[in-house]
Amino acid sequence: MNILEEIFSITHQIEKILESNHSKEDREDLISQVDNLLDGRQHLLEKGYSENLTIAKEKLEELNILNTKIIDKLNTLKFEVQSDINAINQQKQTRNAYVNPYQNISFDGMYYDKKK
Repeated sequence: MNILEEIFSITHQIEKILESNHSKEDREDLISQVDNLLDGRQHLLEKGYSENLTIAKEKLEELNILNTKIIDKLNTLKFEVQSDINAINQQKQTRNAYVNPYQNISFDGMYYDKKK
């Protein structure tokens, strides 16, 4: 298998992994699998460029379309993780407000007399 076929194979594997339904519990494994595949693909791309790999224009367009789909799916995954982190932070703040309700007291109504 030449480098170009390996790159396409890895790209299709990444797309297949991202298209599968994943739960919150499996997300860490999914991210590590995609990360490992991306590292392998990056290595192959660098190797291909060092060998002056000539690629047909149609193959480049196909690879570009696949990369766009993968980027969209990774962004979706990123937003899911961000929303989970935000929800956890909100839960922490709410829990802290119940544990120590007088921690964040506002002094908006306080009056300071400037006269001596």
